[in-house]
Amino acid sequence: LKFLKGYEKVPSARELGRMGEASAREWGRKVGEGMSSLGLNCNLAPVLDVAGKGLMFESGRAMGADPDQVAKIGLAYAQGLAEAGVMAVGKHYPGYGDLGENSDHSLVLTNRAPEKVAWHADAFVQVGDSIIGVMMANVGYNAYGGVPAILSEELVSMAHDQGWLTITDDLAIDALADAVGGESAEVVRRAFLAGNDILLTTAPLDWEYAIDYRGILLALVKSNPEHVERV
Repeated sequence: LKFLKGYEKVPSARELGRMGEASAREWGRKVGEGMSSLGLNCNLAPVLDVAGKGLMFESGRAMGADPDQVAKIGLAYAQGLAEAGVMAVGKHYPGYGDLGENSDHSLVLTNRAPEKVAWHADAFVQVGDSIIGVMMANVGYNAYGGVPAILSEELVSMAHDQGWLTITDDLAIDALADAVGGESAEVVRRAFLAGNDILLTTAPLDWEYAIDYRGILLALVKSNPEHVERV
């Protein structure tokens, strides 16, 4: 939004965490108003990853290293967005945490125990229905099949149990194919079969290097009519 007058210095998530709830809510409303002026009604924010080090911390995307603190700031920001008529989506469920690797560039796996996964996910749970859904992480959790969260039926179901829509992180990331034997089309199939409600890609469908997302899903449904209900 930096090209809009008054939005040249929108604070990072880390800066919001230091400001407190009132400022986070005010900025949520302001960002929501800017988005609404452009005809946008959904923000893939707030980032609810709990981190005091690692990629999310160093990039300024983490609001703090404590789930309670992150939840308070994230809730306030989501409420501010709602005041402007913009829906909020928390990410990256069930929590990127303090991992140092970038899942946009390589297949990232973590050995976090289920209890620790739940500790990170608690930031999302506390925000509750102030977010309409969650973006699933491209991180793989060995305790949940060792595949990226977007491909884990169990993790997707955990999000659905909270009443949220589930949205994949970017399916155009080449590293995701490494988790399914090297075929990008299989990533799309698996993300659909895992139960995600929205499949997200940054690759324009008419881009010469894009895969045929619609065609992949159409073939999958034709092969098994039971999938029509899921569509």
